[in-house]
Amino acid sequence: MKGKKKKPKSSGGKVEEKYSLSANGLIRILNDLKSSDPTIKREIARILIDLAKNGENISPTFPSLNKVLSDKDEEVRLLVAEAFKFYYSNYISYYCRLYSYDDFSKNINDLKSPKKEEQVRALNRLNSYTQWADKGIGWRYLHQKTIDKLISDLKSSDPAIRKKSARTLRDAVKNSMNIFDAVPALKTTLYDKDSEVRWLAAEALAHYYGMYTNTTYGYYSGNIDRLKSPNVKDKISAANFLASLTTPDLVSDRDERDISFTIPLLTLLLFDKNIKAKKAALTAIRNAQSEGQMITDAIPAVFEMISDKNKKIQDIAIFIFRDLVSSEFDISNYINDLTKLLSINWGVADVLTLYYANQQNWKEIEKLLNHSDKDVRQETVGTLNHVKWSLDISPIFPALKKLLSDPDKEVKFVAARTLVDRTKDTKSLSATVPIFTTALSDSEKKMRLNAAFNLKKVAEKGVDISEAVDELKTTSKEKNDQIRNLSLDALKIFKKKRKKAKVKKKKSKKRVRKRSYDWK
Repeated sequence: MKGKKKKPKSSGGKVEEKYSLSANGLIRILNDLKSSDPTIKREIARILIDLAKNGENISPTFPSLNKVLSDKDEEVRLLVAEAFKFYYSNYISYYCRLYSYDDFSKNINDLKSPKKEEQVRALNRLNSYTQWADKGIGWRYLHQKTIDKLISDLKSSDPAIRKKSARTLRDAVKNSMNIFDAVPALKTTLYDKDSEVRWLAAEALAHYYGMYTNTTYGYYSGNIDRLKSPNVKDKISAANFLASLTTPDLVSDRDERDISFTIPLLTLLLFDKNIKAKKAALTAIRNAQSEGQMITDAIPAVFEMISDKNKKIQDIAIFIFRDLVSSEFDISNYINDLTKLLSINWGVADVLTLYYANQQNWKEIEKLLNHSDKDVRQETVGTLNHVKWSLDISPIFPALKKLLSDPDKEVKFVAARTLVDRTKDTKSLSATVPIFTTALSDSEKKMRLNAAFNLKKVAEKGVDISEAVDELKTTSKEKNDQIRNLSLDALKIFKKKRKKAKVKKKKSKKRVRKRSYDWK
């Protein structure tokens, strides 16, 4: 029919350019909202609903919408109220949602009231809630149906769909929208098969953590782009910079050294082909962990680094896992695989020992103490000396004592040292004296130093070290100050204890004679 306007289409958020929120599109929307034809106003309201559902900022239309809210046509009024509802659901600040949600729901309902004064009051209230949303200060929300669809798409078998979803979530959070519900799915997507999907997920997580959980994001967010740069030197430089930030100093507070928002990106850098880039990223993660920062997203990738070809990378990854166990983080899902890695790096024994000690699983520790690899035995017995002191490790003492006869001198020595620190049993302590005595004549200065130190400790516990006296006299004349002084201290304690024992024995004999005389 001539003169009849063609109805604008509304198709699941895909709005014709004619009715977009661009300058020209906005003018058309505002003009059509003034139309006397209720059909046109209904269609425009439906378009605004679609836009609001998808997180678009429709606030420029509010002056006209406020008037249409009291339109004579009931359907127009209800549709406009629905558009307001989706806008405010997305843009209302987190604070107001948290503390005024009931009031928020009531005001949304009041928008549909036939009473003009109730509508105005509700609009004023809602506007006060969202006054900062347009400037990106308040927390904004995607509509729940939209977020649910994006989460579902992240699990699609089609990489193109996963990519589109990850990109949408990244762009949403960069525009100050809260994607909290999608975070668990993004964490999983961080290990997607498709490289581009992984990096989009990492970016989304980095911006989310930075905006909502981190105080340094505003200063260091530029490193997000640098970490995913095609330039290897730029990536390494960014990772090294982040690692340096975590170093404690007299100027910065702990929260100023927080780089946790970059962990998702550093995680992906671990799979870089460049060894220096991997090492720089792993070092930054390790430093962040040392500062008590959350590195959970990186743990699966760090585990993979234990079997890396580079020994230094292996060692850093093992240190990270060791500290996870020390902080009582649950690594039970990795235990079987860690056991298989003992052949690659015996340092894994450190992690396993701490884990099993925390579980008080002494049978598994005994297996490690009897391992065919002498390095595994040595690492295990040494680590037992570093488990928390509140933990009673006496159930493993019998297996520890057996190692005092180990064919390897270093294993014997470390076993003796652990017993000295962890037991007060005189018999067990006496068994360590021959080992330390032999070590006093070792060619390695470190062994002689440790032997003198431990003999001093054994003597302090009242154990007879007479068989070590001749060797201690020799080492007491060494040029090395530490060895010489420790040897002299051990001899001094030994002589003092022996003299005290003789006096005690003499007094005991006098008491016996006196009792005998009195009886006669």
